[in-house]
Amino acid sequence: MIPLGTVEEKLHKALGVLQTGFEGSPEDLLARVEGLPRVWTPRSSMFFEIDAFPVLGTGKSDLKALQSLADELGGDPPD
Repeated sequence: MIPLGTVEEKLHKALGVLQTGFEGSPEDLLARVEGLPRVWTPRSSMFFEIDAFPVLGTGKSDLKALQSLADELGGDPPD
């Protein structure tokens, strides 16, 4: 899992999760983080299954591609 962004009211971002290979539901994952502050817990509608995480030629995570993917999957920011 990787967070899509943080809750920042001015930027209208919401916390979301990109995931690969998890066979449970978003509620199963949310149960694991129960008790964390609300701003650190994504909504169940903000979990997205992807085939693979984008990586650079060096093998590191491609953060720009992840952000683009997150923007594409996340749609419009929450009100």
